[in-house]
Amino acid sequence: MKFMFLFLLIVTACGKNNGGGGSAQKLETIQVAQETNAQYRVVFGGLNGKASFGTASLEFEESSKLIINFSMINFPGQVIHSQTLHIGEKCPSIDDDLNKDGFVDYEEGLKVFGELTFAFDDQHGSSYTYSDEFETSDMPSNLVLQGKALVVYGTQGPLPATVTSKEGEDAAASLPVACGIIQKVLTN
Repeated sequence: MKFMFLFLLIVTACGKNNGGGGSAQKLETIQVAQETNAQYRVVFGGLNGKASFGTASLEFEESSKLIINFSMINFPGQVIHSQTLHIGEKCPSIDDDLNKDGFVDYEEGLKVFGELTFAFDDQHGSSYTYSDEFETSDMPSNLVLQGKALVVYGTQGPLPATVTSKEGEDAAASLPVACGIIQKVLTN
């Protein structure tokens, strides 16, 4: 019997200050539960002085595929944007800029939205629509979406030397530019 699981993300912006392709990768194995026939939403709010905005939706189809759709506008152009799901339940604000350099960088962001759970394919451009399908076997088992942070990275440099980066990336590529918290809106 086929089941369709619908997850709608229209991301809810978080934080006090709204100014801030390869294939998807399984980053760690965690225990999280996919709720059948639930809908979620998230609205992305900008971070680090960026007036970025966007929405996303997720739909589990036939218990074996995850179909995702992102629609993003006003992002820093001509750069690659990473899109990642995190274990944390909060988005950063300028108050989380621990070294007071005017940026909530990668390391400061991790303290708020937590470690990565799953990375979606990278995208390019200031406005983009991104849709893709993934086998659920490539995702962490028992994935919980409710209340988790979804983060988009990537801006244009240069940035001050005080801005930290993800290992192997420059600071501009790993600077958080948008974040939202996944909210459940309906369970059938």
